[in-house]
Amino acid sequence: MRFIKIFFSFLFFLITVESHALKIGDNLYTEFHKWQSVKESVRPTNSPWKEEKELLLLWSFGESAVNNTNFISTPDKKIFTAFITEGENSFYLSDLDNDSIIDTKSNDFYMPYQMIKSRSKVSGKDTTVLKLFNHFYLSTLQADNNIELDSKDVELLKTYFTDTTLVNRHLIYLFTTCQYLITNANQNKTEVPIELSIPIVKSLADECLTIYKKIPPLICIYKVESLLNDEKLKDQARQEVKTYLKMYPESIPLQVYDCYLEEDDKIKGEKLKALRKDHGDHWMVKTL
Repeated sequence: MRFIKIFFSFLFFLITVESHALKIGDNLYTEFHKWQSVKESVRPTNSPWKEEKELLLLWSFGESAVNNTNFISTPDKKIFTAFITEGENSFYLSDLDNDSIIDTKSNDFYMPYQMIKSRSKVSGKDTTVLKLFNHFYLSTLQADNNIELDSKDVELLKTYFTDTTLVNRHLIYLFTTCQYLITNANQNKTEVPIELSIPIVKSLADECLTIYKKIPPLICIYKVESLLNDEKLKDQARQEVKTYLKMYPESIPLQVYDCYLEEDDKIKGEKLKALRKDHGDHWMVKTL
């Protein structure tokens, strides 16, 4: 009987290994096209975004199908994520760059922002989103008290979720998705998923630079914070802070990061003394 148990354990191992054939670097369509028959349904979601509510879940029970794999696509069958289930665990293998190549593995879902950008008007002449980011920065980060957005601001954000006529919607999608990942991690007392948060904030900064020819201070701060979540990127965060301080020398949050990341103890003490003297009531300065 012991040998039978060993045999079935080995057989189960082979099935498990073969059932999860996809990996980072693979093309999602290579696996999908092995399926002989495909079924679909609307993907269940609590997302407020119109585009995410329209996503499809694709699966197959054909001979060539991998039973623990589902694909997620747009209504026109643009596949960007594989959802894998292994026993009690599940995760996403996601294309972040909208090129069908798997870029990362994560427990959290993310739809490439290009899915929204391709359906929206993009214009640097419309500065509504830029002004919104600057308002958020001044009222929540630069201000002495760390206050939450008021109901008017929240309602304005919500209009971008469903109104496809609004310009530069994809910037709000990137911003709110990043904020959701941070909030969700804090609520569940888990680590922020850097495999998503770092590329998302980088995309947000790059898109702002392309559209507005500048990166708003709010996004500069989010980018530094995302890098600080990965200890290996601390030096990069330090360099980013120095770059952004040249752009926004009056930014208190950036000055705080600069002090926190300073490697010379004497200089760090001088920076801390200056911060407490000039901005002693600021909520971030109080944390130093």
